[in-house]
Amino acid sequence: LEATARQLRSDGVDLHSFAAGPHNDEPELIEEADYGETYVDDISGKQLNTEDVRTARRLEMEWIEKQSVFQKVPLERALAEQGRLHDMKWIDKQKGPIVRSRLVVREIKARKKMSERLDPAAVFAAMPPVEAVKILISHMQTEKVNHRREPLEMMVLDVSRAHFYGLAKRRVFTKLPEGFEEPGMCALLLKTMYGTEDAASIWEDTWSQHLVKFGIKLGRASPALFAKEGLRGMCHGDDFVVVASRQDLLGFEEHLKKAFEMRRTGHLGYAEDCESEISILGRIIRIDREDRVVELEADPKHVEELTRMYGLGKARAAATPRTKIDAKETDRMEASKPLAGEEITRFRSA
Repeated sequence: LEATARQLRSDGVDLHSFAAGPHNDEPELIEEADYGETYVDDISGKQLNTEDVRTARRLEMEWIEKQSVFQKVPLERALAEQGRLHDMKWIDKQKGPIVRSRLVVREIKARKKMSERLDPAAVFAAMPPVEAVKILISHMQTEKVNHRREPLEMMVLDVSRAHFYGLAKRRVFTKLPEGFEEPGMCALLLKTMYGTEDAASIWEDTWSQHLVKFGIKLGRASPALFAKEGLRGMCHGDDFVVVASRQDLLGFEEHLKKAFEMRRTGHLGYAEDCESEISILGRIIRIDREDRVVELEADPKHVEELTRMYGLGKARAAATPRTKIDAKETDRMEASKPLAGEEITRFRSA
């Protein structure tokens, strides 16, 4: 999250510290201005329709109550057990024609004493290597069919409100959400929420345990990768990318639906009823049914950023990275400095 926030700000986005859930290493979150009855988009800063925001917040609270994300407890008990309460904050965002509101918790690592901070192992959540998507594409193209001779296809699934599903492993007390306060009462989290330190780690435990029930084995080197006979996949945050036959993909999708609210965001394959182009983590995967090839295109936003950063806007394009170069160009490349710091992050993001 910290790297993502830096990237967005470097792209010129006026990013609020709460947007998409704060990362826990921030020294302090920026307080918002008091707009009274006026609500603004926490990412763009544009004014939102007041009634739309109220409706979105009410729907979010109904979902939270249905899922028993937290329970109300006496404030006196919380102060005696935890001391200072963590803040709970609304994040409002215009998403297409609707307003979406999400609740995040402000559990700030920098506010804690060293003795109160969680062990890094307790907050770690595995992420698949950047090569994982390429490996899945290669598997689909190379194997072509599964053990039953059924064509392989790729499906992308997005779990909604992923961090609200994991059961809390600590007693975390927060203030009640704005608009739903009660005198003398506060919230005790029964499940994790965006902004709690161990939310990502507990979400990983939650989805991986659910997949194990489906007969899936997790990767040893990276538990964000998984497989079973005829199926290969990965989980990146709340996005699942799976390669299998149509029958196995639908079975996997149904198994996820038993535990999580989710939606299919892509279904790639050579069959005419499949999509020929999908997006995974900003990257575009495109199928050419006539030539039977798959193209992987870098995230256009990051490509534009790299092109601008290195002044390549007017550079001549090469058909392949192995285009012949002369001695002068070779000397220039050898004399250039290796990428460092944020440059490496930007390059890998593309």
